[in-house]
Amino acid sequence: STQSTWGVSAYFKMADTLNVKVLEDRIVRLEELVFGGQKPGDKASGLDLSAEVLKVNSALARLAQKDEVVARFWAAYGDVSSMMSTPAIEDAVLSTAAKEEIILAAEASLNQLAKQLQEL
Repeated sequence: STQSTWGVSAYFKMADTLNVKVLEDRIVRLEELVFGGQKPGDKASGLDLSAEVLKVNSALARLAQKDEVVARFWAAYGDVSSMMSTPAIEDAVLSTAAKEEIILAAEASLNQLAKQLQEL
């Protein structure tokens, strides 16, 4: 049982490592596409990531001002984005009474965890 548990644990650790490697490779590739091989924040490159993001944001704002379709898209995107935020979803899905019930249901286990922490 211990060996099979270790095997599963080792598998997930390996999978996590591979996922992180894939994400790192994708970020490096994206930086190469955006910055032409120079890394943002590199003193030698002179690139400032926040300045680059600001330039892109400004260009999008200018585009939105010129094109009514793009302006409507960005307005709709903002509406959808705000509706998809965690607080908006929680408010739409869970009432205050339901949230209180969840907290009260977890009270016993939270007290038990607190007691175990104090014993440490």
